[in-house]
Amino acid sequence: LQHIKIETRHRRKDGTQYDVEVSANTVRWAGDTYLFCFHRDITARKLAEEKLRESEFFLRESQRIGQLGGWRADPVHNTVMWTEGIYAITEWPRDTNPDLASALEAYVPGSRERVVEHLTQTLRTGTPFTIQVEVLGLQSGQRKWTELRGFPHYGSGGSVDYVMGTLQDITKLKQTEIELEQYRQHLEVLVQQRTAELDA
Repeated sequence: LQHIKIETRHRRKDGTQYDVEVSANTVRWAGDTYLFCFHRDITARKLAEEKLRESEFFLRESQRIGQLGGWRADPVHNTVMWTEGIYAITEWPRDTNPDLASALEAYVPGSRERVVEHLTQTLRTGTPFTIQVEVLGLQSGQRKWTELRGFPHYGSGGSVDYVMGTLQDITKLKQTEIELEQYRQHLEVLVQQRTAELDA
């Protein structure tokens, strides 16, 4: 018995084309060999696969442009899932499969404790959170400001079974905010100095 499966494209009488999966089996019976062929129209499946590829490409490009990634943390099973965007921000190898403890190592001390606090609260109360925390790029060693958002996912029993959300690199925005705050403080000092001079 041999089995062959191929995909090909056929043309209808009206000239339109459609995708076909051809399965062929050779069977020996009573000393003779028989060939069985089955044709199956897989056009709908091919269209669905193409739409899925387009959707995945759109998601990857959107995350790359927005410097954004998605994550899911399941403390019950000690698992973490990251999209490509998270790997890009943390600079971790794509084949790394972190558990909850190792994933938290991506955050710098101080930020790490805040992440744990908010994850714990969301698991306990179902309260979403948005916080700004620092991540350490594994390859560059660069500290990056990020905005971490977390949302509860409710299981069939009605309780929170894991937390999911997004992580976005906001380093440039944060640097601009810091520079503006320094400029504002500098202006306040100048105003105070000028006021003191006028009062003298």
